[in-house]
Amino acid sequence: MNKPVFSFLHTLRRAPYGGGNQFLLALKGALTEMGQFSDVPDEADVILFNGHHDLEWVSKVRAELADKPFLHRVDGPMCLYNDPSDKRDSRVIVANRLFADGTVFQSNWSLNENERLGWPRSPNQVVISNAPDPAIFYSDPTRCPLSGGRVRLIATSWSSNLNKGFDVYDTLDATLDFDRYDMTFIGNASRSFKNIVHRPPMDSAELAGALRESDIFITASRNDPCSNSLIEALNCGLPAIAANDGGHPEILRSGGELFDSPEEIPELIERICESYQGYLEKLGTPTIRDIAEEYTAFAARLLDEQAAGRLKPKSIGVFQKMIFKFLNR
Repeated sequence: MNKPVFSFLHTLRRAPYGGGNQFLLALKGALTEMGQFSDVPDEADVILFNGHHDLEWVSKVRAELADKPFLHRVDGPMCLYNDPSDKRDSRVIVANRLFADGTVFQSNWSLNENERLGWPRSPNQVVISNAPDPAIFYSDPTRCPLSGGRVRLIATSWSSNLNKGFDVYDTLDATLDFDRYDMTFIGNASRSFKNIVHRPPMDSAELAGALRESDIFITASRNDPCSNSLIEALNCGLPAIAANDGGHPEILRSGGELFDSPEEIPELIERICESYQGYLEKLGTPTIRDIAEEYTAFAARLLDEQAAGRLKPKSIGVFQKMIFKFLNR
């Protein structure tokens, strides 16, 4: 068959917003360039929905389009990122069972942690990472990193959740040698800093520009399945220092260093500075076109299974709607 056309059941926002929103904007752009996207679900071959978002909409369209495979993009577990009482994971599991014919996890860490907490394994699941819009997040070959003066460190986060690593940033704020380093935090912070410069959330173009003006990216987030902030920084040509946690090791690979405690970070900064060009040469993340091709391959596989009679897209009846409404309260 021809390459499948996708449609998203997700409210996309152009203003500064979370990483999932930014990724889906980029994926929509890539699929549109490939001639594989429609804003009209009826015109699509495959429908994609995201996590716990817009599930009433998903339920409605699932009932209307019983012949189309639905892909569910999943992250989390959110109970690890927020708190054990977070009910969104259970909603995601219910939505997956009722609506999804295929599941996309963003990292092996996310897949394994979800399964550890009771996620039902399915033959139609796959791990596909994220990538940013290359027209916005790209490296500047004329940039002069470590060009004298203080080393420019940067961290970013849309969310002010404490698990974004603010205790680590507090430690750096109190202990870094700010005669040798500048550090900027861009985003929503849950506290104020004495030495770290805090700048409010920016749109993607402004954020990418700030990344390209920096030397090393730092992320201390915990239980983060697939950090779009880290991916954006790597794509802007920054080696990174990341907490040895969540999906960070899968993303970073040889493009920086991992830490287990904040006390290790100053030594890791110096290690990167001493071999900066070597780290630059090892930066490597998939492009958004690569990611779109992975989504295409998975969707095509499901459509082939459907054509062969081995996959029947899920249908929604009155009983399933009642279950969904009860568990989604």
